[in-house]
Amino acid sequence: MIQGMARKRRIAPDAERTTVALTPAQQVAIQEVILKRIREGERKPLLNEIIVNGLEELLRKEGWTESSLAKIFPKQEVRRAKVESIRHARRGSASA
Repeated sequence: MIQGMARKRRIAPDAERTTVALTPAQQVAIQEVILKRIREGERKPLLNEIIVNGLEELLRKEGWTESSLAKIFPKQEVRRAKVESIRHARRGSASA
């Protein structure tokens, strides 16, 4: 069924693209985090999700309050994509 194929948005709609430069060792560390999460039964995380999780933990260790963190890292609401079926004209009907 087509409705089951919709993907959930995993990046905030107001997020803007940026560039992150990682050393080869840092890239390997990211891959290890991805593999660990997959082995634990989670879906494959995006690089963006790993970076955002790390930033959230860093700010928490720096002493940011939970209310400040909640403003910066709001919980993602789950919204299903709107999917509609496309109706095709019947073939073989004589309209001429």
